[in-house]
Parts: sequence; structure tokens; C-alpha cells
Amino acid sequence: MDYSMFVLTMVWIAGFDSFGTRNFQWQTDRLYNFLKYGFHM
Repeated sequence: MDYSMFVLTMVWIAGFDSFGTRNFQWQTDRLYNFLKYGFHM
């Protein structure tokens, strides 16, 4: 993981804070899938 991906991750998580912690697992799952597949297409 390089620096730009780390920053993107922090921004992504911060952006989803407004949804509340009840959706945190869904957020992390979506983020993981995005990082896993989105950068390797």
C-alpha cells in the first residue's frame, strides 16, 4: 500500500462517518473490495 492509497482510505472512512457506526462493517467491506478490485482492473 502506497501513501496515496493510505490517504484515499482515510478520506473514504472520514467521508462515511456521517452514516454512523451501525454501518461501519458495510463501509469497511466496501472499502476493502474497492481497494482489492478497483486498483487492479
